Amino acid sequence: MEIKVMTFNIHHGKGMDNRADLFRIAELIDKCDVDIVGLNEVDRHFSKRSLYEDQIGWLANQLDMDYAFSPSISIKSKHLTEMRHYGNALLSRYPIISKKSHVFNYISGFIEARSLLEATIRINNQLFQINVTHLSLNPFLHKKQTDLIVCQLHTYSHPTIIMGDWNMKPGSRGWSN
Repeated sequence: MEIKVMTFNIHHGKGMDNRADLFRIAELIDKCDVDIVGLNEVDRHFSKRSLYEDQIGWLANQLDMDYAFSPSISIKSKHLTEMRHYGNALLSRYPIISKKSHVFNYISGFIEARSLLEATIRINNQLFQINVTHLSLNPFLHKKQTDLIVCQLHTYSHPTIIMGDWNMKPGSRGWSN
């Protein structure tokens, strides 16, 4: 069995030219012809920067894919009926059977909150665990988040794919921990 996966930090839809353009992101994902996409920095009704769009819902609809979302930041708004969310997401050509979100609540305050999305998908009657995360730049928090992910690995009974923005360079010390 061959599964094509992609991980993509979409920076709330903003490209290298500083323009937010979900059509461009959808086109790139479609062109890559992938089965599973882990996304980071995804807005759901979050702010003016993304025109309060439900970005994962829009991308899933545009690409005809199933989706799951894990908020890292959730904010109530006086002016919107929907909660404002920012976090990680998953697009899948295969059915998503279950999903769970873990928010890394180690320190509150000025450090950006992070989360881990756990999803189970079914491919040809085989279950797969797909995890998507975006780890902190703070070394202490990064280590705690990585430790939680490694502990979670031992709880899965089926093949697992972990993807996301690790905020590490290849060969850096964090990979060996």
